[in-house]
Amino acid sequence: MASVSLNSTGGAYMLLAACLLLMPAASIAQKKKKEAKPPQPAASQLPQQGKNELSEAVRRYRINELFYEATIKQAQQNNREAVQLYQEVLRLEPSNAASNYGIATILLEEGVPDKALPFAEKALAMDLGNMYYYQHLAHTFESLRRNAEALAVLEKAEKKFPDELELKFHLADLHRKLKNNTRALQMYDSLEVRTGLVEELAQRRFDIYKDTNQPDKAIGEVRRLIRLYPDETRYYRELYQAYAFFNQYDNAAAALEEWLALNPYEGDALFLLADHHSRAGKNEKADHYLKRAFGSSAVSLESKMIYLDRLMPQYAVSDSVQRRVLMYADLLIKQNPSSAQVLFLKGSLLARKNQVDSARVFYRRSLAIDASNRRAWEELLAVDFTVNNMDSLRRDSDDALEVFPSHVFFNYVAGAARYQQKAYKEATVFLEKVTKVGTSDMSLLVQIYTLLGDSYHYLNDHTRSDQSYDKALEIDPSNPTALNNYAYFLSVRNVRLDDAARMVAQAVNAEPNNASFQDTYGWVLFRQGKYQDALSWLEKAYKQGASAEVSEHLGDVYYMLGNTERAKQLWLEAQQKGESNAKLLDKIKNGRL
Repeated sequence: MASVSLNSTGGAYMLLAACLLLMPAASIAQKKKKEAKPPQPAASQLPQQGKNELSEAVRRYRINELFYEATIKQAQQNNREAVQLYQEVLRLEPSNAASNYGIATILLEEGVPDKALPFAEKALAMDLGNMYYYQHLAHTFESLRRNAEALAVLEKAEKKFPDELELKFHLADLHRKLKNNTRALQMYDSLEVRTGLVEELAQRRFDIYKDTNQPDKAIGEVRRLIRLYPDETRYYRELYQAYAFFNQYDNAAAALEEWLALNPYEGDALFLLADHHSRAGKNEKADHYLKRAFGSSAVSLESKMIYLDRLMPQYAVSDSVQRRVLMYADLLIKQNPSSAQVLFLKGSLLARKNQVDSARVFYRRSLAIDASNRRAWEELLAVDFTVNNMDSLRRDSDDALEVFPSHVFFNYVAGAARYQQKAYKEATVFLEKVTKVGTSDMSLLVQIYTLLGDSYHYLNDHTRSDQSYDKALEIDPSNPTALNNYAYFLSVRNVRLDDAARMVAQAVNAEPNNASFQDTYGWVLFRQGKYQDALSWLEKAYKQGASAEVSEHLGDVYYMLGNTERAKQLWLEAQQKGESNAKLLDKIKNGRL
């Protein structure tokens, strides 16, 4: 049940209200004619009493000026300067209650009640006639979980200010917090005599009855509100929630039917009833209410979309929920054929069913209407990734960048797509853009620097390649992919082989069954002339389903170990798998490295 707190929150504006009386009165009246003033004696000519009065007036003016500046700073949330100004006031006037109160409110709001407490206590001790000081000291004690002391402060305040309703609410709430439920209920009843039945009182009593497992009394509070405010239909929702809390589900459903009697097409009531009957296994009954909801223009599109979104966790695991969601999504499309939101929903549903081609169609239709839907672009690109369609990925990421030119992920995808298409120079443009824009996603940044290292290698810019891998490993020194790729391309260049061996060993330790890492380790060992060790690692990679590259590498090892027949078989196998580099063709032709 919604609750509106009547407790004092403190803060700068309350501070101004509490302390305005401290400011000196100043006349703004002006005489119509400027009268000549008699000459004033210099300060040095004044008697001692006059000098003291003048000095005191100057001091008072300075105190008031500092205090006013402090309240302005506090209202502007410039707490540091506000505290400094309040402290300056206290230096000039240690007994200034309002400045102690000002510091106390700031420290409590900043979450340091232990530091706020001495100032709150001083403020009250200096001005026992200010109700706000009592309340703030009580709030401070409550924040420190010293509720008994807070109660004592409020009880003193109640005696001093017997007609302050706000204070009585605070005291009653504290009794409730201390589980003094009987006293709290007595105070709420007394308040109702003064204010009439208001939602805040019903809410508080409801909470007590709920916590003490008194369902009839708890539900009775909601019923009282309904009788008093029959046109406030939201109370029927709260009645439903109350019954549901006490596991009275049939009564909860009946409360929703009461709600529908007032408004037959109240979307929330229809959806809640559908859920109620669905949980009971009454799917036909559930569909009855869903058809009423989805078929009515009186139920907002937003409410319908929210309902379908709530079903998404069950969508992947329940065939019946899947059919229901798709059916109502199609109905929404018929009703709202130009709604980008609805078309996007249908695309998401199809993508979850792995109907990626159809999903792309709906994503594209949605984005043609509203290209600003970033999530739609992200899901469209994810679909492109799933089917490994680099042409679509490149085109779709370029279109996304037309709308979001600095978007980190979209630039990364555009670069990755070009890398896969071997457009390495173009790839570096998009990837470097991300490094300049910056991102807090360190995992993505490691991927980007690794991909830059790969791209620059193929562009024969080995300095930038190494620098990119180094940056990736500065961020994540144990990243297996960065370690593996760096090691592999060092071995391809036949440089820094000891570094390469160390890095790929670390990668293999992290992912011992990764065939690509095993191939790299074998190739580094081959470059080091450790052919028997290389054979062991390359055989492991080969047994996992060899790529053309693994077959070629393994052939090279067998050749160096003297098994030329096996070497030639593996080179031919690499060719059959699609590899056609000039060195491989030469090895096949001549039967040697």
